[in-house]
Amino acid sequence: MKRALGCLLAALAALAGAVPAVQAAALESSAPGDPLHVDPLAVTDEMRAYVHERVPAGFKPADRLSALMDAIFAKGRRGLGVVYGSHQTRSAVETFAERSGNCISFTHLLVALAREVGLSAYFAEVDEVLTQDLRGETLINNKHMVVEFEMENAVFHVDLVPDAKEYRAVRRISDRRASAHYFNNLGVERLVEDGAHAAMPWFERALELAPELSAAWVNFGVSLRRRGRFDDAERAYRRALELDRSELAALANLAYLYDAWGRGDEADALHRRLHRYRARNPFEAYRRGQAEVAAGDLERAIGHFRDAVRREPEEARFHFALGDALYRSGDLEQAEESLHRAVELAESGADREHFARALEAISMLRSAGVTPVPPTGSPSRTGRAPSP
Repeated sequence: MKRALGCLLAALAALAGAVPAVQAAALESSAPGDPLHVDPLAVTDEMRAYVHERVPAGFKPADRLSALMDAIFAKGRRGLGVVYGSHQTRSAVETFAERSGNCISFTHLLVALAREVGLSAYFAEVDEVLTQDLRGETLINNKHMVVEFEMENAVFHVDLVPDAKEYRAVRRISDRRASAHYFNNLGVERLVEDGAHAAMPWFERALELAPELSAAWVNFGVSLRRRGRFDDAERAYRRALELDRSELAALANLAYLYDAWGRGDEADALHRRLHRYRARNPFEAYRRGQAEVAAGDLERAIGHFRDAVRREPEEARFHFALGDALYRSGDLEQAEESLHRAVELAESGADREHFARALEAISMLRSAGVTPVPPTGSPSRTGRAPSP
């Protein structure tokens, strides 16, 4: 079951410039009004009344879940009409009131209300970086969170991201770790908007709840570095790597720190580790291909997209990107093949329709015997041809 709502879990990296599957104890709310000590899973009497009115107790679990999804996402009189806002991290109470939020917001609201109507709902992490986002001078690695349900001897996930695909690794996490993600995300937002001093208490709260959360150690290190506490930043990055050797943001930030200190040999060793991890990551090849298209280097872009396809042949976006780059280079035959494959693999109707329109345009050009002429100049440094 999937809803067309996007959501991202942010782990932060500065520009150069397994948890037990048990429910943790509820967070203490001993400081009313203190945003650093709220329970993001808490529900109000209004929320309880609403969900019990919309989800009859006599329904079977699957019917209760269906009614709950309508109660949260349907528009008009049928439901709350909650919508996605990628940069808005909110608690369950805030998401219910504001009717919007990101994946942290959605998962907390869904888990809280699902448990209120007797469903077995848990948080689960997607263990891969899905996208990157540049905000000011901060590069953010976006990860993801879904909701896991146990129902009728089956375990399945409800993903709130649009056009969701099958992820390589999804693992259930404790409520406490999920709450740590909530405070970590708020710390990222404070860092981007208000600076390191404002962000640090949020990262400290995240680490108080889940000291094993490597992303929070990275973000804490970034805040320390921006405040001039370089030795403490180094220790934070190293702690992140002790917890997760493949934490790319920690590797990148530590390499940057060593470069700034003139410790070139140590920085080079970290850069080599980064290269090895990235070389195995098809999304990194995809990202590099996009960057080369933007720079006008179609030859290199095609190479990166081919590498992404080779490593993840079932990802429709990679085939589409390859087809688009091939079209821009004037190779209609291979572009048509790649776009045809993208249409076959597309998991959403919207993507399939978009890919099919591009494929139809290229097929018409081939039938008419028209071949786009790449811009003049160096064959590996071309201009940007119009997209089909």
